[in-house]
Amino acid sequence: MVRSTGADASSVRQWNEQRVLDVLRGGESLRVSELALETGLTTVALRDVLRTLAAKGWIEEREATQGGKGRPAQTYQMRPIDDAVLGLDIGGHAVRAVLTREGAETRHEVPIVPADDMIAATREAVAAVLAEFDTSNVWVTGVALSGIIDRDGRVVRSVALGAFEGERPCELLADLIPGRAHPWHDTRASLWAEHERGTATEHTNVLYLHLGRRPNMALLLKGRLHEGTHGSAGELTLNELIPHSFDWSSDGADAQGDSLRAALGGDPGAVAGARGLLLGLAAPIAFVTALIDPSLLVIGGSLAPVVAPVVGEFRNELEARLETAPRVATSALDQFAAAQGARSLSLKAMWSELTDDAVLPRSADSLA
Repeated sequence: MVRSTGADASSVRQWNEQRVLDVLRGGESLRVSELALETGLTTVALRDVLRTLAAKGWIEEREATQGGKGRPAQTYQMRPIDDAVLGLDIGGHAVRAVLTREGAETRHEVPIVPADDMIAATREAVAAVLAEFDTSNVWVTGVALSGIIDRDGRVVRSVALGAFEGERPCELLADLIPGRAHPWHDTRASLWAEHERGTATEHTNVLYLHLGRRPNMALLLKGRLHEGTHGSAGELTLNELIPHSFDWSSDGADAQGDSLRAALGGDPGAVAGARGLLLGLAAPIAFVTALIDPSLLVIGGSLAPVVAPVVGEFRNELEARLETAPRVATSALDQFAAAQGARSLSLKAMWSELTDDAVLPRSADSLA
């Protein structure tokens, strides 16, 4: 009796494509014979896979090279996909962007000038920051957004992006953003960057506490970002049990921003207030920690370096309330973490689509 493996022709084709892409992802230009040796595929099956991947735009055929006697051997190479994804972080007060070219990361930041029409002001800042880059080869842009973002990319509620509530920012900015736009929650994007390149690289269960203009959280569970049923997991802005700012004398229109800038500038009162904010969060954070039992708690955001001296005291407060307290560390990243995370998440999404039937664009222009 012959048993079915459960694999249909479509699944086999996808597996074969993935095997070829895994080999070519290292950037080498390989001949068919070399690819056959690396993948274990027959020459006939391999040539069919190569034609499909070339038609999708994932690989390209290189100029023929002389392989000894006989006709020159064609080689195949992965297109530089890592360089085709831009990271964009749209906040309430600034827009930041990151782009990688040949392994080197370029970063730019432009403030958003307060105005009656904040959508127009945001558009100006987005246009200004993108003008600093050559985006002609960008296929996809990962966009980090603040607030509750639904699965369609609509801002359900946001303190920082109040003007965009009920709107899809990626659609409103589509004429400016290169390539296809992927929206991501900014705190989760920051956590993902931390998981890929920061303090949390060796952890799969992580609680991320963002301390900036207002506290927020994000969760990494079993190596995956946790969004929750409604996409609002970790959103703290409506919770009256959470202190949302710290006291510091300011008569300006942007009191939270003034407090933050004062703390970063070393003002003793503001520094003490920021550190008090962290210690005041110990009890509610201990409750959350008890529920998910992470191996690591990362404190990120612009206030992370300010509160670093009291992290030990903060962990002691957790230990007093928990059976087993996680390791606590401050972020190794800076204000570009959300843009970096949005870029990495979009790149990951692209790789997950490698074997889909969709043809990827040859340039950003074809996505317009």
